[in-house]
Amino acid sequence: MRALGMLCGVGSMLREAEDAGFKIVGNFETRTPFLTSREVWNTNFPKAKLLTGTLGVNLEVPGDWRNVELMLGHPPCNSYSALGNNVASLEMSAEEKAMRMERRSKRVGLAPLFTANVRLLQPRIFALDNLAKMLKTLTPEWWANECPGYQLSFIQMANWDYGTPQLRKRLWIVGVKGKRPFTLVPPKSRVPGPKTVWEAIGDLPWEPWSDQLEIAHVHKAPDSYPSGGYKTVDNPPTPPATVGDLAAGFLALAPKTLWPYRTATGRIARKIGRVRLHWNEKSGVLSGLETLHHPLTGWPLTPRERARLMQWPDSFHLNSPDRASFSRSDIMRLVLFTGKAVPSGFPRFLIPQLIKHLRSK
Repeated sequence: MRALGMLCGVGSMLREAEDAGFKIVGNFETRTPFLTSREVWNTNFPKAKLLTGTLGVNLEVPGDWRNVELMLGHPPCNSYSALGNNVASLEMSAEEKAMRMERRSKRVGLAPLFTANVRLLQPRIFALDNLAKMLKTLTPEWWANECPGYQLSFIQMANWDYGTPQLRKRLWIVGVKGKRPFTLVPPKSRVPGPKTVWEAIGDLPWEPWSDQLEIAHVHKAPDSYPSGGYKTVDNPPTPPATVGDLAAGFLALAPKTLWPYRTATGRIARKIGRVRLHWNEKSGVLSGLETLHHPLTGWPLTPRERARLMQWPDSFHLNSPDRASFSRSDIMRLVLFTGKAVPSGFPRFLIPQLIKHLRSK
């Protein structure tokens, strides 16, 4: 059986398909962060192609990509996510908020590209991850029109139920060729997996100076400038000068307290999602920014700590084995794609049921 990625990032979902017995034949990707991380793809899937372009137009379709048994992907959810959505700003008028919300409501992202390639490649089953809000713009009727010949299932789920230490509510759309749609058999109880931040990352060295390059458990240098636009409550506001200053700021706050800052009009507001995690509770949702911080040190989570919170196995490489150092830009690239990815717990649970459906008559 063959599995293909379609907007599947660096392929963490495909690792679950590979572990379930599929041969990974490739991935089609257009997003720059994933294309600048080819080292990750090539290390994990050395025999599978990572292609970008326009399939069937200026890009030849590999023969073993057609009629694959399984196509997996996660088109970006930016259009539907509250994280990073500045329409909640206290500095914005009601009219401007309404205009921006209206504009966002019409965005469709890369879902049409995904469905166009479903029609081109005709996989027997496709499955993709996104946010349930997608269905307000791209309705079930839209999906039916875009994917003729497929029986569609719309699965709303919480990754917490499948062993991931984040709640992370999501939508999965599964399309099956034929007359019989796929029906997920949910677990009777929570799938085994870490329930707290510390269960997920506690065995990794937590001192900011203790790195493990081989698994990309790498901290930033103490004097490196923090990313993510962290202002302060000073008047006028000033961002922390170093990552160490940022960590000290988080340690002065109670865990799970949103980062406070002073707005342009002098109000004290909070940065959505920017928190120091509580060690004995579930994690907040990872994003493509360094929004989550270590519960004991206040430092930004390392790439491997972020991967652990996504339930990626340590055997999924975030770098080539011979890498001897990580630059700041290397770390930021890993931060971005670990946040814009899919936790492994649900695909690990789903894919065996998709195999059973494929083999049934």
